[in-house]
Amino acid sequence: MLMNRYFINEIGRTVIAVLIALTINKYYSLSGEYWMILAAFLTTLVTVGTPVKQVLIIILVMMAAVIFGSFLLYFNYYATFIIFIAGTLLLLTQYLFFSHRFMTHVYLFLLGIFTFTLGSLLILYNSQTMLGLKLFDIAIGGVIGVLCNLFVFSVSFAARFKHSIVPFIGALVECSHRLSKKCTHDIQNDLYVEKIFVSAFHAYPEWVYEVGFNPGLRSGVRFFMIKLERLMEAYFSMNYFISRIDIASYQYFFDAYASILNNNARLLIELKNFFQHEQGHYREDRDDTIHDDDISRRDDMTSPDTNELTNDIDNIEKILQSIVPAQMASLSSEYATLMSLVYDVRDVRKVLLQLLAALPDQ
Repeated sequence: MLMNRYFINEIGRTVIAVLIALTINKYYSLSGEYWMILAAFLTTLVTVGTPVKQVLIIILVMMAAVIFGSFLLYFNYYATFIIFIAGTLLLLTQYLFFSHRFMTHVYLFLLGIFTFTLGSLLILYNSQTMLGLKLFDIAIGGVIGVLCNLFVFSVSFAARFKHSIVPFIGALVECSHRLSKKCTHDIQNDLYVEKIFVSAFHAYPEWVYEVGFNPGLRSGVRFFMIKLERLMEAYFSMNYFISRIDIASYQYFFDAYASILNNNARLLIELKNFFQHEQGHYREDRDDTIHDDDISRRDDMTSPDTNELTNDIDNIEKILQSIVPAQMASLSSEYATLMSLVYDVRDVRKVLLQLLAALPDQ
C-alpha cells in the first residue's frame, strides 16, 4: 500500500538517524550524555515540505529548554520552585494538546518539545557537565537529523502528492460510472460507492494540512484537496438521492443525468491522466479502487467538447423544469430530490472545470 510505504520510510529514517547518533555519541560526545540521540530523534519527526527550517526551529527550542532548565537547576536549593515550574509546564502542555488540534498549531508542537526536553534535563541532570557541551551535542544531533531527512529515503513531496491523489481521483471516476449505471438500471442500489471511497482513502494526503508544510505551495495543494473533498461530498449526496427515488418514474430525466455523469467521468479521467503523466512511470502503486474490466477503455475515452460541457447541464435543467414547475417544487419530496440531484451534478461540473483550469500547461 502506498501510505504504508511512506510510513515505513519515515520509521526507517528515524531508526537510521538514531543509530548514527548512537554511534557518534558513543565515541565523540562532548557531554557524555544522551542529547545528541534525543536531538536526532526529534528532528526526524518533521513534516513534509521544509525540513531544514523545521529542524533549525526544533534545535533552538531544545537549546532554550536546556538553558532554562540549567538555570533553574543552578539554584537547586529551591527544589519546590523547580518542581512547581516543571509541573505547571507539563499540565499546560497536556491541557493544550487535548483541547486543540496540536498539528494545526505550531506553538503547541514546539511547546511539547520544550516540555519534553526540560523534563529530560530535570530527570537526568548531571551537574558535572558544562552547559556548552550539552548544546554542542544537541547541534550535532540536529545535523544528523536534517541530513537523514534530506538524503535517507527522501521523497519529493510533489511526487508523494501525485501518488496520493491518483487513487482518490480514480475513485471519483469509478463512482461516476457506478452512479451512471444505477440511473439506467444496469445495477441495483448498493453500498459500493461508499466502499470505493473507503478503499481509496488510505492514500489521502492528510499531511498537506500539517504544521510546517511548505508555505509557498500550501495554498495550491490545499486548493486541490478542498475541491476534491467537495466532489466526494457531492457524489455521496448523489448516491443517497438516487437510491431513494423511483428511477423508472423519471427515466427520461435519469437518462440525461447518466449522460452528465459520463461526461464528468471523462473530465475526471483527464485530471487523473495529468497526474499519472506528471509522475512518470507510476504503475507499481496502481489505483486498487477501480475494479471494472473496462478501465483501459475508460482511460481512452475522449473528452467532451466545449458545447457538451454546458449543453448537458442546460438540458437537465430544462427537463427538471418540465417535470417540476417552480410553484410545485416544495410540495413533493421526489421533486425536491430531483432538484437536489441537479444542484449536485452542477456543482460537480463547476468544480471539475475549476480544477482543470488550474492545471499548468503541458
